[in-house]
Parts: sequence; structure tokens; C-alpha cells
Amino acid sequence: MGVPLDDWKSTQKTIRNLFATCGTVNRVYLPLEEDGATFKKGIAYVHMSTYEEACEAVKRLQNSEIEKQNISVDFKRPPVQETVKEEFRSYSQVVLSGQQEQTPVTPANIVSVVKKVVEEEDRSRNVMVFGLVEEKNEDLNAKIVDIMEVIGEKPKMEVCRVGKGKDSRPRPVKVALSSLLIVWQVISKSPRLSEKDKFKTVFLSPDRSYDQRAVHRTLIAELKRKKAD
Repeated sequence: MGVPLDDWKSTQKTIRNLFATCGTVNRVYLPLEEDGATFKKGIAYVHMSTYEEACEAVKRLQNSEIEKQNISVDFKRPPVQETVKEEFRSYSQVVLSGQQEQTPVTPANIVSVVKKVVEEEDRSRNVMVFGLVEEKNEDLNAKIVDIMEVIGEKPKMEVCRVGKGKDSRPRPVKVALSSLLIVWQVISKSPRLSEKDKFKTVFLSPDRSYDQRAVHRTLIAELKRKKAD
């Protein structure tokens, strides 16, 4: 059944608390029905702070319960238009709370929100490949196909090197895939690359933003510190 608007905070809190057992929850989004009075039946989007935490949530929370109902958990992003609506709902809540002077809704903010949503949508379908030897006049597509064969995937994809290559290190490769689910499948199987000598220095990761990379570095440093202790 749909969630009444007056119950959405409690439902959102229940979902947030469940997923918080797997990491930091950045946002819980419940899309609205067309009538604008109830939330859509049987769906919610949970944005975890890192890709690794999202993987943990998919594995650990599969077939768990929320309000006496079994749930399935998978990688999925809300449609772009829904995400934009949610961003502006957040603006509305700020205005209603009397903080409009701190966060004004201006044309520039509108452009910024749409740009942010589109960039996140595009990035979520990318895999970054690091450490792949770069050669002059290389057949980059063939190299990535070789990687995919090792990990047992044959996805449709577009590939390109990114960056200017300021030193002798190979530039990373951006691999654009068709969905977030395929990104997860590819990255989850990437440890197989270490079994092949020519790919021992190659590793795959999600396409993280600057802020996400900073958070990831902090988490890695914290893990290393805990291991050292």
C-alpha cells in the first residue's frame, strides 16, 4: 500500500535505521504517486555513502523485513526527473523551516541541481580501470574486451582514456556501461584479474566524484589504521 504523507517520516526513519546497519545512509527517497498525496507502493531509494556499503546492503538485507513486509534489495537509481523533484522538495523544506535566506531558490540553483543529478546519473553507469598499460595507437576497446573476458562478462560498452597523462603512468580508462547493475557485476568479479599476469597491476573501481574519492581515501586510511592497531 502507499505510505500516507503524514506517515512518511516514520517510514523513512525505519528504512534509514535498517540500512544504517550496513554503513552511512546519505538519503532515503520515497517517490510520490501522481496525486501527490501518497508515496508509491513498494519502492524506496536508499543512497549509501560509498559503493562498498551499497554492496553490503544488497548482500545483507536481501529478504529482510520492513513493517512486516519482506523486501528485495538491488542496485537502482531513481529516474532523473524524480531525483530533481526530491532535490526541490529538500529546498521547499528548507524554506518552510525559515532558512530561505541561507539557501535561496534561484535560477542558478535550479541549473546546479539538474546538472548535479545528470552527472550522478551518468557516473553511476561507469567503471574506471586503473593501471592498464597505455600504448601509442592502441586498440583500447580490445584491451577492455580482454579484461571483461577474464572476469566473465560481455557487456555493451563505450571506452576512452581520461586525463592528460602528465607523467609515465598510464591514464585511467572510463568504461561506460548500460546500467548500475552491470557496473556492480563487473566490479564484484574484478578480483579475478589478479589471476592473470598481464592484469596483476590493473584494478577496477566505481566512477567516483571528487568528494566521493575524498571520503573513500579517508575510509581506506581509517581501515589501515585499525589494522595497524
